Amino acid sequence: QVQSLLQDLHLLLKEINNYENLKLFRMLTFKFYMPKKATELKHLQCLAEELKPLEDVL
Repeated sequence: QVQSLLQDLHLLLKEINNYENLKLFRMLTFKFYMPKKATELKHLQCLAEELKPLEDVL
C-alpha cells in the first residue's frame, strides 16, 4: 500500500511540476486563492516532501 501511495504522490508531483501543461498550472494557481483548497494542497505537498526520503530508500 505504501508503494502504491508513493507512486500516486510521485505522479501527482510530476503533474504539478509540469509547467508545460499551462491549463493545469493555472488551475492549481487559482486554488491557492481558495483557503480550503490551499490547505489541502499544502498538506499534499508536505506529505510528498516527507515521503521523498522513503522513495530514495526504496
